[in-house]
Amino acid sequence: MTDSANNNGALKRVELDALCEPFRKAGDKASFPFEPLLDDERAAEFLGGIHPKTLQRMARRGEVPAYRVGRFWRYRASELDDWLRVKSSGRIARVVSIKEKP
Repeated sequence: MTDSANNNGALKRVELDALCEPFRKAGDKASFPFEPLLDDERAAEFLGGIHPKTLQRMARRGEVPAYRVGRFWRYRASELDDWLRVKSSGRIARVVSIKEKP
């Protein structure tokens, strides 16, 4: 996961603010006029580095919150974060390695 993500993929407020900056109107005091949409690569990175094609497949199946814009899938970071929280339900995965005897 990159420095732009923390707490199950939540974007840092500073980075989200920077993403919104080009879309603000002059003199706009609002912190976030709207939430920018993430493309497949950014959203896949946000979800912990899954492959973008896997994310596209999940979007087609309706498994993740996504929007179809023309022929592209777009995602809201806040909705993906909420989805992660619901899907994880606070469980931490535990990996156990079992070696077979020869």
